Amino acid sequence: MGGTWWLAYINAVCLTGRYPDDWEGRVWNRPIKAMVVSPTGEQQIEGVQRLLAGDIPGRWGEGLPDDAYPLLPKDSIVKVSMNQDVTGSIASIQVRWKDTNDISIVYFKTQGQKAAAIMGWEMDLISNDEFPENSKYFFQQIPRIVTRKGSIVVSATPEHGAKKMAVIKHFRDEPLFDSEGNPTSYYEFISIYELEKDGIPHKELLDRELGYPAFERPFRVYGRPMYGAGILYKTSNHLLKITRNELPDPRNCRHIIGLDWGLADFGAMVFMMAEINSNKWYVWRVHKFKGMSARQVAYRYILPVYDEFNIQIPVAWDHGASQKDFSGESVRNEMRECGVNMLKTRSYNAFMTNNQNSRAPLEGIKECSRMMEEAKLFVLTQEEFGDTEMQSWWDEKSDFSLTEDGEIIKRKEARFDVMDAFRHAVIMRKKARFDDDEYSVQPKQAKMDWNVRLHGQQRQPRPRRNCSYN
Repeated sequence: MGGTWWLAYINAVCLTGRYPDDWEGRVWNRPIKAMVVSPTGEQQIEGVQRLLAGDIPGRWGEGLPDDAYPLLPKDSIVKVSMNQDVTGSIASIQVRWKDTNDISIVYFKTQGQKAAAIMGWEMDLISNDEFPENSKYFFQQIPRIVTRKGSIVVSATPEHGAKKMAVIKHFRDEPLFDSEGNPTSYYEFISIYELEKDGIPHKELLDRELGYPAFERPFRVYGRPMYGAGILYKTSNHLLKITRNELPDPRNCRHIIGLDWGLADFGAMVFMMAEINSNKWYVWRVHKFKGMSARQVAYRYILPVYDEFNIQIPVAWDHGASQKDFSGESVRNEMRECGVNMLKTRSYNAFMTNNQNSRAPLEGIKECSRMMEEAKLFVLTQEEFGDTEMQSWWDEKSDFSLTEDGEIIKRKEARFDVMDAFRHAVIMRKKARFDDDEYSVQPKQAKMDWNVRLHGQQRQPRPRRNCSYN
């Protein structure tokens, strides 16, 4: 939402050299050569061209009193050259740089032109309004900015998915770095809820989100690429979010941890809890790890929580990676030796009454989705909470999808270790425990006192009890 306007604004600022005081982007201390690429000539006229120069031929730089465009001041436009192939389409605009006689220039191109159409050009700034459908066109742009040490900008709604879009993969999965190791590529997902900063009420934005079909919400609302045929968890993020102040006291809850030990030593764990007599569950801690041993994971992430709340939370686990000497059983045994309360058998769909031994992942995913839809699941917001990584839960939830064939998307396309750990916790939540005294309820203490202990003065850990293996 507003991506084309944002792209036009960047060009107007850089072409004129009139950078606002709060500008955080790149600054050129000279006139620039820029190129704007639109999907078609018609979209160029209605999009970036209209926002930059207006829509009154021969009176470029002029607009109606109530319009927020054109962004280029009339006195900055030196010359406009028209495209002879598309009526009303501009080929280039010469722009006065600051209050000098120096000239910046912006050229307008379309994706319909062959990649060879821009070969040999040297640019400071290349802006793409929507992803180039032909990835060759995009990758031909990269050599065009090398000589002048320029920049490429893409503003797009990723409605065509990530699997098919090489440009998304380039920005998201293949970041570039300079010789000193500094990143030279960057991407950001922009949500419509950013508009709250401009005074639009949250309820209005939520109503706008719910007005989209569920499968369109990832890219229409949150700006995230959609993998495969559609997301699995369709419940709005804003119906699941809670803050730290809304969490129950962990000392008055029953707990379960879901652990996923994935391929190539990737892994994740998700902490869930629910008050004793409640069926509302809260995801309140998330950790991701790579290249760590089971012992390192136990001592870094699990045992400190045991000490803090004096409860040996049971851990639901899967078979793990199918590596010769690193199966799920070996992880379970190693963690048990450290004092972690690992469940005796790997996770199964314990919520099912007709087939207790079912391990079908899709059934577990349906159970997770049902809890979200019935308002029985709440998740801590992305804010920092100790050393947890809550953002990864939200990121994977937004990407978790089915393929075109109705299968769960494969790990080679995107990692979902957190979602797998979350599923293990959900399907084994009937094994959740309050403490070692069979759910004996302790007197409640002042709410959020536990938070002070986590972030303020730490008490000395109590001796751990002997681990009980469920």
